[in-house]
Amino acid sequence: MKKLSVVLAVLTITIGAQAENSHRYIPKVSSEQQLIDTITAPSNPWSVGVQAFVSPNPYCNTRSVSWVLPAVIYTSPKLNFYDTYGEYELFGTKNTSTDIVGQIFPVSYNAHYGNSWAMQQLNNRYMSIMLGLQESFISRLGIVEISGQNDVMGISNGFMGCLEYAAPMFWGSVNNTFMLEPEVGLQYDSQNLNNYYFGVSQSESVKSGLPQYSASDSWGPYEALNFVYCANQRWNLDLEFQLNQMPNQVFDSPMVVKAKSVLSSTLIMTYTL
Repeated sequence: MKKLSVVLAVLTITIGAQAENSHRYIPKVSSEQQLIDTITAPSNPWSVGVQAFVSPNPYCNTRSVSWVLPAVIYTSPKLNFYDTYGEYELFGTKNTSTDIVGQIFPVSYNAHYGNSWAMQQLNNRYMSIMLGLQESFISRLGIVEISGQNDVMGISNGFMGCLEYAAPMFWGSVNNTFMLEPEVGLQYDSQNLNNYYFGVSQSESVKSGLPQYSASDSWGPYEALNFVYCANQRWNLDLEFQLNQMPNQVFDSPMVVKAKSVLSSTLIMTYTL
C-alpha cells in the first residue's frame, strides 16, 4: 500500500498499483468479486505503460519534483513488482499477509541544482534502498498495514516505519470497473534518516552560512485518495493524490521550505500484455 510507497513523510512517492496485491484478500459478496478480479487478477502478470509524478520540492531554492517515466508492473500471487517497489509474500491467509518489501528510497539532493549560493555549498544527499517487512490485516472494514524498513546500503543507516488504513470501494461492471480508495497513515522516520537528508553539519554550516542543524526522529501523518479505472482486464488508469504533513523535526531544518504540508500527485496508465 502505499504507497512508493515509502519513504520520508514529506516526500513519499506512492505508486498506486502497490495496493493491488492486498485487494485480492478483501471478502466481498459474489456480485462484487468480478469487479475486484478485474483489477487484481489480470490475464497476464506483466503490464507496461507510462507514469507521471509532480510534487513541490521540500528543499529550499530548488525546483519542483516532476517526471514522466515508463511503467513496468509484474503481479502474481506471491511476487509483485512496481518499478521502484517490490514485495514478496512469505505467508498469508484470507485475512492476513506477511510480506518482504523493498523499494528505492526516492529522496535526494543535488547541490548543483540549488538556486541559491548557500544551498549550492551543501553536500549531496543520495537515494538508497530500503528493505523490511510488512504485515497486512484485511476485513470488510478495510485494510490495516504495518511496515518497517531499513536502509540496506548504509547511505543514511536510517529506519522508517508506517501504520496505514485504507478502505477500497468497488463498483461498475466487469468491463468498466472503478475503485475509490481513501487512505490515512502515520509514518515514523528515525534520527539517522532525517539527519542525513535534512541535517546541516558543522562543516556545511561554515561553507554555506546556514545554521548548523541536527534533526531528530519524527512522526508524520498523511492522507491519500486513489482512483483506479479498468476499461477491461488490459487497460488500467490510476490517479492518486497524497497530502503529507511535514513534521517539525524536518520543518525546522534550514534546508527546507517553510510549508507544513506537501501535496503530490501520480498518474499511471498501463496495458496488460
